Amino acid sequence: MAKKEMVVPVIPETEKRANSLIQEIRAHQRAKAKVEQLYADATKEYREESSLIQLGILRRFLGLFIFYQKNRETLTEGGKKKIAVLLSGKIGTYLSSPEVRAKKTKRVIELISAMGKKFAERFLREKTTITLDKEAILKDPRELFADPEITKLLKIIQKEKFKVEPNGGEPVSEEVEKLEKLI
Repeated sequence: MAKKEMVVPVIPETEKRANSLIQEIRAHQRAKAKVEQLYADATKEYREESSLIQLGILRRFLGLFIFYQKNRETLTEGGKKKIAVLLSGKIGTYLSSPEVRAKKTKRVIELISAMGKKFAERFLREKTTITLDKEAILKDPRELFADPEITKLLKIIQKEKFKVEPNGGEPVSEEVEKLEKLI
């Protein structure tokens, strides 16, 4: 834990010095307000500049996506590869990690519980409340999805994403579906 800085008071000896200290406080308040305003202005300016740079990244990313879509056959060597390796980096599509989405989670929990203890132990977690064990569902969904009502309420989602990975830079990725809406 950091030590607190000791504040040494400025104690006036005369009324004249007391008035002087009051004026100094007012001057310090003005200086502090000025610095805070400069900081806010600079922050706003940098935020706006950052937004413009981000827009530039998005425009180029979307352009690479369109280029990839148009030249997919050549870039992927007839579909043999998902990622095209270019001189400046890599571009391509991939599937996101699968995830479980449930409509009416309470109803799904009731249905799994009704399927018996074996199912409940495998596909439900019990803390203070019972929740779906999505990792277990992803590992072995077949038996659970045999129930038609669960099939209506529970989905495993996996989305295709487009990724640009500049050499020496940070990868950028987005869902293909969202990119296609921007075109």
